[in-house]
Amino acid sequence: MNESLKLLHSSPFPMLLLNRKGVIKAVNSALTQFLNVSISNIEQNHLFEYFCPLDHNPNNSITADSQIYVYASKNKNINNIMRLNINTSPEDQYYWVLLTKEKNWQLDYWEIEESLSRLTNTISATNFGIWEYNIADKEALFSNKFKEIIQINIEQQLSWEMFIDAIYIEDQLLFNNSIKTHVAYLTPLDFEFRMLLDNKIHWFSIKGETFFNDKQPICTMGTLSDCSHRKQIVHELNNAIESNNIAMEISKVGTWYAELNLHNDWIWTWDILTSEMFGFNNKNTGTDDFDKWATCLHPDDEMRVTSTLLNSLETGKVFSESFRAILAGGKISYFIGKGRVRQNENNENYRIDGIFFDETPIQSTQRKLKNLNLKLEERVNERTLELEQAKIKAEKASQIKTEFLSMMSHELRTPMNAVIGSLDLLQSTKQTYEAKDLIDTAKTSAENLC
Repeated sequence: MNESLKLLHSSPFPMLLLNRKGVIKAVNSALTQFLNVSISNIEQNHLFEYFCPLDHNPNNSITADSQIYVYASKNKNINNIMRLNINTSPEDQYYWVLLTKEKNWQLDYWEIEESLSRLTNTISATNFGIWEYNIADKEALFSNKFKEIIQINIEQQLSWEMFIDAIYIEDQLLFNNSIKTHVAYLTPLDFEFRMLLDNKIHWFSIKGETFFNDKQPICTMGTLSDCSHRKQIVHELNNAIESNNIAMEISKVGTWYAELNLHNDWIWTWDILTSEMFGFNNKNTGTDDFDKWATCLHPDDEMRVTSTLLNSLETGKVFSESFRAILAGGKISYFIGKGRVRQNENNENYRIDGIFFDETPIQSTQRKLKNLNLKLEERVNERTLELEQAKIKAEKASQIKTEFLSMMSHELRTPMNAVIGSLDLLQSTKQTYEAKDLIDTAKTSAENLC
């Protein structure tokens, strides 16, 4: 051992001496300087109690003429890896161990292997399928996640042709052309296509990149993801937006908003319908658009409406006003404006969103109804007057009739008394049966008149 120690301490390289059980018996000063530790911290420790072996040496075996890769401390940092070169000492009872801090192809391989493992786990967690197409051989490889996404058993063989045939027939041409164009002209490979699975249309998004060798395309690799849910959401959202736009257009409701910029100026933006309402350019967006809008307002309403809106921007109160606007050709239109102020995380007013409702047709209808009501009221008054006059005339006619009948009754009663008396005298005379019957009838009629 003395000879081994002499050689150990005379070496300018970091070295240590091990017994056959792997216990560190001695270290030289070059090693303590190399590791920046004291001798007492290392000696009498087992080699793998101080140095942490890489996972790639699970047996932790110590043999002559071998190399072991370890972490120089318990901190498993890839930049802290050492190589232990083990050789037998002259006494053949100990091992000499030379430490070097360097990387070789094995360490690079392990680094790459670990990176690929992390990448694979990350891709699996993101629900992406991986594919690779060899351009020369026209063969493809698909990950298990790829097969799972297109609902194929992972044990089932899948070729590039089988994959193409499974694509919706109307999208196959687009698919093939996109791949060819990407390889030939390096255009981005990023498009969507459909597949019929379980009698349902599924949408998929495919992305990829082609790799070259000596300017010759070798293979294309990429990802596949199921975007059916996103497509459904976009479809429903578009339908909702279209329905909303139709409803807004039919109802003549225009939208607008204003937002503070970095210079603390309010930038106003009007949608197409609002621009059409007030005769603006559809591209109007700026700080002066508020003044352009204000000049359209009726002089009797301008001060009230603009001051209320500016007060809403300052205080955050809800804006709600009815007003008139003078449009092209001097036409007066009626509007209702509403707006709500939004605040940022610092409770500062930074935006207002609102609507303008064109109630001109309603106002026009109300005016027509009002005029119609006035005309109906006038007609009712006229008719009432006519009825009152007719009533007076009827009452007067009734009175005249009553007076006439009274007079006639009086005028008839006096001569009838004489007629009745004469008929009584005739009855007392001898008459024929027919004459007597006529006299009775005449007497009865005369008495009824009285």
